Amino acid sequence: MSRVSELPLAIDTSLNDVVVVNHDGVTSKISVTDLLKNDGENTLIPNSLTVTNKLFAKYPIITIYNDLTLDSTHHTILADCTLTPITITLPNIDGQIYFIKKIDSSINGVILTSTFIDGDTMAVIAQQNASIIIQCAINKWYILNSRSTGTGGDGNGILRSGITPTGNIDDTNATFITSEFFVSNTTSVYVDGYRQKRGVAYNELNNNTIQFTEALKRNSIIDMDYYLLNI
Repeated sequence: MSRVSELPLAIDTSLNDVVVVNHDGVTSKISVTDLLKNDGENTLIPNSLTVTNKLFAKYPIITIYNDLTLDSTHHTILADCTLTPITITLPNIDGQIYFIKKIDSSINGVILTSTFIDGDTMAVIAQQNASIIIQCAINKWYILNSRSTGTGGDGNGILRSGITPTGNIDDTNATFITSEFFVSNTTSVYVDGYRQKRGVAYNELNNNTIQFTEALKRNSIIDMDYYLLNI
């Protein structure tokens, strides 16, 4: 009957062999090539020891330039937002872990979306070379690395809530400006408590300006949520 051993493992590169120590202290050797040729499968070697190849799995890394829905085949994602903000949709795969990094210097952000990300439905990577390590547990995503609490830090976008933008509310004005920059496509705007549909009721003109399709009525109350852009 075979046994599955996960640790300890030792690699002797000079012999181009993997040296495996089993539970009885008996060592067995198998070439790296043979061990990896059926990636994802269990490999039976002498002394009735089964090595799980997932320990040696090659973790794929890709660069993306547009929106992407992740699945179980993804692992490390480098996002190049030079031309446009990128939205990455996270699946609900229990135990799945992703490493996601923004590699460009533009003001466009990487937007992660799911039903639950640390209690929210969105997380943002706003700064060049900032990254997020995120893992799923029971249909909820948790960010495992540290997050910035303001400008600087690791550069991840911070949620701002209940912000009142500047602009006249006088039946004629439709343009409003925030005092700080926000990540593109992360604004939520409310008028008199009702959320407005981005791209229909209003548009983001740049990273600190929104414009309504119709002027706001006098005495209207406007507030907004957005993810802070660290620049």
